[in-house]
Amino acid sequence: DPAHLPAPQPHSPMKNRAFTLIEVAFALTLFITVAALLLVYQQTGPLRTDLNTQTALLAEELRLAQNAAQSGKSSAYGIQFESGAYVRFEGGSYDPADPSNNVHELPANLEIANISLAGGGTGVIFTAPNGNTVQSGSIEIRSTNLNESLTLSITPTGHVSY
Repeated sequence: DPAHLPAPQPHSPMKNRAFTLIEVAFALTLFITVAALLLVYQQTGPLRTDLNTQTALLAEELRLAQNAAQSGKSSAYGIQFESGAYVRFEGGSYDPADPSNNVHELPANLEIANISLAGGGTGVIFTAPNGNTVQSGSIEIRSTNLNESLTLSITPTGHVSY
């Protein structure tokens, strides 16, 4: 008897809903893009950290040399730049054989490049009593893996920035 049967219900829009091929393709593309970006960051993140950290350490060494000159312990302190290292030294000129030199090796993926100092040298000397330098200019620390660099600037008054 049809009078006792329940009335047909309209189909709910969510009841028979399925993902279309375009929606699946979009979701996969989005997932692959995010995964690729994370992979690139995972590989370059530590390299950028090295570059930032070593630039900050070099700036600190320059400030330490300037502060030492200002303290009056010696007439001058300086930093000598080499391609894979920098050396903090005491005195008005750099002596590579001096055992009191404080050598800082850079990681293999970093190098000091584009040294542009007044007088054309490869070192900065801060003199007592005020810590000024006649070798003002800039030094670049470059990541050979990232093809990126950071530049340190030194003013005649010894201010260091990057």
